[in-house]
Amino acid sequence: MNVGEALSRVRFSDPDVLDAIPDAFKVIGMRNVLAHGYDSLDPDRILDAVEKNLPQLTRDTRGTLGQSD
Repeated sequence: MNVGEALSRVRFSDPDVLDAIPDAFKVIGMRNVLAHGYDSLDPDRILDAVEKNLPQLTRDTRGTLGQSD
């Protein structure tokens, strides 16, 4: 959830950084579901999203920030 919160804050402080991260708005949306829609969460769907998308998000974010793996 911290990643989604951070991207949400970047949206206002540095929109160009947010634009450089693919699917940033999907990450923010997932954060909102986790924070506010916890009564309707599907644990398998969340695990699937983390396993399939978190590694790429990490690479994209590091690349945007000029960091290496």
